[in-house]
Amino acid sequence: MLINYLKTTYRSLKKNLTYTLINIIGLGIGLSGIIITYALVDYELKFDNQYKNTDFIYRINSLRSIENETQRWGITPLPLGPEISTQISGIESFTRFGTSRVIIKYEDNTHSENLFFADYNFFDQFNFPLITGERTTFHEKNTVLISQDFSKKYFGEENSLGKPLEIVLNNQIVQSFVIGGIVDKIPENSSFKFDIIAPYENIYEIYQLNEDSWTVQIPSITYINLEKDIDPAQVEENLKRYAEKNNELLETWKVDQFYLMPFKDQKDESRNLYSSITWSGLPLSALYGSLFMNLIILFIACFNFTNTAIAYAQKRLKEIGIRKTFGSLKKQVLIQFLFENLIQSMIALLIAMEIARMWILWMNVQWPIELSLDYFSNIALIMYLIVVLILVTLLAGAYPAFYISKFQPSNILKGDLKLGGTNPFNRILLTWQFGLSITAIFAGIALSLNARYQSELDFGYNKDEVLVVPLYESQDFEVYRNSVADINGINQVAGAIHNVGFGFENIEIDIDGEEHHAQRLLIGENYLNTLELKLISGRDFITRSENDMNESIIVNEQFLETYDIGDPYSQGIKMDNKTYYIVGVIQNYMPYGLHRPIKPVILKKISDQDCKMLCVQAEKENITDVYEGLSANWKVLFPNKPFEGYYQEEALKEAEYINMGILKQFIVMSIFALFLSTTGLFSMVSLNINKRIKEIGIRKVMGASVLQIFNLLNREFLIILMIASIFGSILGYYFMKAFLGDVFEHHIDMGPGIFIISVGIIVVFAVITSGRKIYRASQLNPANSLKYE
Repeated sequence: MLINYLKTTYRSLKKNLTYTLINIIGLGIGLSGIIITYALVDYELKFDNQYKNTDFIYRINSLRSIENETQRWGITPLPLGPEISTQISGIESFTRFGTSRVIIKYEDNTHSENLFFADYNFFDQFNFPLITGERTTFHEKNTVLISQDFSKKYFGEENSLGKPLEIVLNNQIVQSFVIGGIVDKIPENSSFKFDIIAPYENIYEIYQLNEDSWTVQIPSITYINLEKDIDPAQVEENLKRYAEKNNELLETWKVDQFYLMPFKDQKDESRNLYSSITWSGLPLSALYGSLFMNLIILFIACFNFTNTAIAYAQKRLKEIGIRKTFGSLKKQVLIQFLFENLIQSMIALLIAMEIARMWILWMNVQWPIELSLDYFSNIALIMYLIVVLILVTLLAGAYPAFYISKFQPSNILKGDLKLGGTNPFNRILLTWQFGLSITAIFAGIALSLNARYQSELDFGYNKDEVLVVPLYESQDFEVYRNSVADINGINQVAGAIHNVGFGFENIEIDIDGEEHHAQRLLIGENYLNTLELKLISGRDFITRSENDMNESIIVNEQFLETYDIGDPYSQGIKMDNKTYYIVGVIQNYMPYGLHRPIKPVILKKISDQDCKMLCVQAEKENITDVYEGLSANWKVLFPNKPFEGYYQEEALKEAEYINMGILKQFIVMSIFALFLSTTGLFSMVSLNINKRIKEIGIRKVMGASVLQIFNLLNREFLIILMIASIFGSILGYYFMKAFLGDVFEHHIDMGPGIFIISVGIIVVFAVITSGRKIYRASQLNPANSLKYE
């Protein structure tokens, strides 16, 4: 019996190759999106899965109230963990994870690195596998563990185990380490990522700190492991007194409270924390947006499959009638059609697996992730594909199979039966198909216009023609600044401690007796001109003016708006126990792109002797040569210090990188949706024409023109398109409104233009797809069309 089903399936699919290819390719595209969705969800669900026994691990975070905004911070004072572990019952253990930027040296190989620190039990709590060495070596104070990439960077192919490393600060060696092991590659979907990590107690020696000091502010996270039956809420209650202690000892960094966050929530909450240190999962907006678009593509493909199957069955009515006349049961006809649908779905799935594989390779380049698909050893993925295959076969092919198998042979063979190409069910499917396509196209166009809006937006400063070189000691600033005067192509030079997009300090200020907060940048001479920060009123700092350093500040527009300052030039601002007066107001600038709101900013002038970075402006065409010149001068002046110069535009690079990845993915999905809908329309038009061949012939005999026939056949599809355009545009508008609002602080307003373009694209392709088929039908000789019937 199975052999007969296979033979019949092969003959029917081969005989109707066009419809078969439409079904298979369309469904393959739809299924590829669902496979991608599995990879994305699997990536998220397995985030931090490599760390076992974390059910009772909690991270201690801080809540801070700043200008009526409650901020969540991921860092805590260094002594918090040791103190509470002995004074609060129910805490089984604690561990800390911190980081600092240092210079690491091995022989003549010197680089600036993020050195991470952790308590001894960190590797017992979070089980990182080692390629070589033993985790127990981490219990030795002067031992570090490194990554494979770090080992290759410093030692090439040599065995790095047991090799020495030195920490250099202020031109002197402050600590020496021995490499005790190499950590296996940490997956991308991990909260912890590091290249070199040392025991925590080294922080105190490197920076000459007191272990009990609450005033030290080095980025550090505290984790606690609670005993099984302990209520986390009770521990949080006991933490209140430590918040009070923090506020007494550290007036510059007050907290409302310390709270507990379950370790399993860390991947989603890290992106919402200030100074998180740990890595977060995929942005939920990108994940849900991708899932939504992939489901749209799959539904379009299934609707397309159903309509095409019905169109395809029109040619097989006589076959069905004859088979039933010779004794085939309804069940057998039903099984035959379901079997054919299953075979097509299986082939489509194979195509989808390859499309998904290539798509994932592309996504891994576009987004900072590492998705993977193991079709042969991942049992969960295999089961998922089997379930999807069955569901899609039923979803896309069940209705045609049941619908066709119920026909009576007498009606078929007498010619009384014609499949209704545009019956209510087909109309609904086609309406949904086009509606969802318009939604997908709407999303692609909205993101494209938003990307153009971003590229043309004035960010309020020069982000394309500025280079920045951080210095390790402020005493090097003047020497280095003088050395770059001979480099051709430099237009402006300035110094600073903080640079736009790369740092600031949160400070408390007093305005008319009320306490507020602002972001402060400490800048040197000529900084506004170099970064092209635009003064909208007032003046710049006066060159070499002691009064300006001691009494004057410049603020941004947001500062005046937030604090409702009328005449800024008569308003005294108290900070650092001094009163300063506003001498200039600059235009708002967006240091981190369009993702974050603009904050109140204060610019304060400092002397050249205090500057710790050099900012250089050069013409776009010369900027690469200038960068090389800066690097060459550095190597001459500071041969033992790594050069860390960067382009100012790097402040926005990560955000732009992710945005462009989302944009490209949505555009590809929009193209898929358009392709699937036009092929579905082709099938429906073909079915409708086949059904009305006799009517066309009679109308031509009665004198109907080609245009009249063209309008007759197109009218129904135009009505369907109109309805689909309305609900598809509404769905697209609300989806993109929520998506853009979640991803961007500043984005385009979606006007009627996007609706017009989306509908216009689908209409043009629909007319091109159906027009040629309808025109050929209207040109048929009536004698042939009537004879056909």
